[in-house]
Formats: sequence, structure tokens, C-alpha cells
Amino acid sequence: MATKKVDNNINKNIGDEEEVTAETAQEFTTDVKKCPNCGSNFHYNPTKYCLECIHCGSTQAIEGKAASEISFHELPKENDTDWATGMHSYRCNNCGAKTMVDGFEISPSCTFCGATNIVEIDELPGLKPNAVLPFSRNREETFGYAQKWLKKKFFAPSKLKKQFKIDTIKGIYIPVFTFDSKVCSIYNGRLGQRRTRVVTRNGKTHTETYIYWFKVNGTIDKLIDDLLVEACDKVSQSEMEKIQPFDTFNSVEYAKSYLAGFSSLRYNQGINQSWETAKAIIDEGIRKQIMKMYNADVVDYLNLNTFHSHTSYKYLLVPVWMCNYDYKGKKYGFLMNGRTGKVTGKTPVSAVKVTGVVFFALALIAVIIVLINYFG
Repeated sequence: MATKKVDNNINKNIGDEEEVTAETAQEFTTDVKKCPNCGSNFHYNPTKYCLECIHCGSTQAIEGKAASEISFHELPKENDTDWATGMHSYRCNNCGAKTMVDGFEISPSCTFCGATNIVEIDELPGLKPNAVLPFSRNREETFGYAQKWLKKKFFAPSKLKKQFKIDTIKGIYIPVFTFDSKVCSIYNGRLGQRRTRVVTRNGKTHTETYIYWFKVNGTIDKLIDDLLVEACDKVSQSEMEKIQPFDTFNSVEYAKSYLAGFSSLRYNQGINQSWETAKAIIDEGIRKQIMKMYNADVVDYLNLNTFHSHTSYKYLLVPVWMCNYDYKGKKYGFLMNGRTGKVTGKTPVSAVKVTGVVFFALALIAVIIVLINYFG
């Protein structure tokens, strides 16, 4: 496959993916890591932090070192095209998700919608991940966390809790960019505080609320460390924030061995677009910091001019356990942090339970009214 020349200027869309058509689909060979004892496939074991044979249980250590940030000045001049040798890349014809799996998994289903009408596609040029945060919880442990989470969902149907199976949970690496930056923000604006005062009008005294306006200006310096921005539209930034934090300081240099037995999404939001998202998040955080500094409640205007220096990034794969399922024709699911077990997601609501709670509340109100009338 030919490589494409890419401008090293960070204002270009470096590493952004191109659309793939069904005509580009093709099969290719793999180089799956085999057990030297029995010849079976190795899987990555999250609890042992090593490769483990699925047949005889023998293990093999993964030699790696801590991941490091890459300066924006070191963006590659060419897209990598062969970094994923031995991986299968698939696109789901149902929801459009693009995932990568190690060579041993020949016929996977879509992690997001469960469809099996997926197409194997040729590798796309793009940035190579320079870091990975390995799973630290296995499927069994994750299933236990998921059951506890479901039990807390009082309005979830009891049938769903009973039918929930461990094989519905899949481990997938989500592509993200993390950014470090030295920030200097110059600001000016007009803020307001809500206050109260006692006034007398027409001989009557009452308390009224008013806004005390004042002007502000100044400079804020801060260091941004590992700000995480999702790089795939199949998982939103808000969803990722709900299962954070990820201990990105424990990330290691990318090695395909960590993906053995798991899937990985391909990014479709390049580094430049992700950096724009990161800058917007940083500015929003600074605005909130300014409001807090001045105990302000409202804003008339707040101008912010932010400068960045010593900016660096990591293209990182973070571990997420995912479950997507259909219930009475509607799709539901949850995401779980593959390091901490933190969960976010939605469950169906049992109409029977809601009705029961409403009738109970009405009955309780009726009893209270009777007691008040009787003893009042």
C-alpha cells in the first residue's frame, strides 16, 4: 500500500482517516502469537499483566516501558501503513463502527450493535498509537461490577437482571488523544454577583434580589497534564468523562500483545480536531475558574485569550468494557472503565415498577391527609 505525504504543520489534518468503501474490502494473513508449548493462541490476561495460553495456561511476559509524550513538532511526515500487521480491521454495515481485532478472532460481531454483517477492510493509513493503558480487570470481575450496577437500578426490569449474561460483555480499547500544555490566559470581563437588600416601598418592607456588577481582568497560568479527548464518534466525550479518570500515567508503550483477546476502535477524529476540542475544554475550565475566583454568579461578558506552549500529546488506547443489548425493540448498554470499574449507561424502565411506586406514593399521601384531618 502506498503512503501519503503529510505536511508537518499542526494546522493540517494530520492522521485523519479517509472514508472506506465496500470495494476496498479484502482478506490478509495474520501473525497471531502462539503458545510454544501447545500451539494455541495467546490472550492478554488483565489480572496477570501478561500473555496467557487459552489452552494450557502457560504465560509469557510482555516487555514494555512507560509511554512518553510526543511534541507537536515531532508529528510524523508520513502516515504509518504497516504498524497493524497481523490485525484484522472491520467495518459494521449496520452502524458504521470500525474496529480492529487480533488475527485469532476471525468472525467477530460488532461491539456496538451486535450485528454480524461486518466487512473486513484493508488497513487504513493513520497515526500509530504510541501508548496503551492495559486492561487490569478480567471479564469475570467486570461481570460482578455490572451485576452490582444493575441491582442499584431499581426501575430496571427484574427479567433483565436475571437474563444478564457474562458473554454480553466485550472488552475494547478506545482511541483517545491526551494533551500536555503550558497555558497562559489573559482575560477581561464584566461579572455579577446576586445579592439581597431590604427596601421599603409604600410603607412596606421587603427583601429583593439584585445583581452587583463589577469588571475583572488578569492573567492565569497553569499546566495541563494528560487532558483526555476521545477520538472516535462511537463513544462521546461526555460518556468518556463519566467513566474517568483513567490512570494515564500508568500507560505503556504500544505493543500489539496487549490487544490479544480484545478489540480496538480506529480513530476517526484526527489529532488536530482533537486538539481543537482540547483547547475548548481548557478554555471552559478557565472560565469556570475565573467565575469561582470572583464568586460570580452571572456573566455580562468574559473575553479570554489563551496561549499554549510546550504542547505534547499521546495517541493512547484506553480499556473499556462494553455491553450493548436489545430489550423490547430498543437498544441499551453501558460502558465500564477497564481499570477502575466505574460504570455509566442506561437501562430500560419497568412500567410495572413505576406504576407500583406511583400508587404507593398516592396511597401514602392519602394516609397522611387522613391522619392530618383526624388529629388536626
